Amino acid sequence: MFQKAFGGCDPSTCATLYKLYVRPILEFAGPVWGPLLARDSALLESVQRRATRIPYGISRPSYGERLSIMKLSTFDERRQRGDLIITYRALHNFFGVDLSSLFKLNLDDRLRGHAYKLRKENFKTQQRQYFITNRVFSVWNSLPSSVVESVSVNAFKNSYDAWIRRE
Repeated sequence: MFQKAFGGCDPSTCATLYKLYVRPILEFAGPVWGPLLARDSALLESVQRRATRIPYGISRPSYGERLSIMKLSTFDERRQRGDLIITYRALHNFFGVDLSSLFKLNLDDRLRGHAYKLRKENFKTQQRQYFITNRVFSVWNSLPSSVVESVSVNAFKNSYDAWIRRE
């Protein structure tokens, strides 16, 4: 349907339309239901892969080149960014409800890095293994203190994006 409606558009317009109409559907409630299996994540990624083909004909650049031309990121990168934003908002009480008890902080003074280091949670089921607190553990703890201790959500997003681009 997307291809029929917007088949003759240029890459930047197609990217804008994709961000406006398709991506919110794919990312709806992402921190809650994150795909457990790699094939589920690949299936969601295939939607973006197909949408990036629309402005090109049969001869088109590779998927990575199309992403850089359209200034898009992969589905897994977007999901990880969304999970980190939720974690930041929960730890800094930017929700209407106190969710800071969802994440257990490691209060050991001997740790390097920032003051918001998370403690690894023990789990017995695969569902709990892929719960947001365990999905973000390693990435969150590897963030520099300048990113984690941002003053607002937008400042966190900007500093996280700058940190990712540097790596």
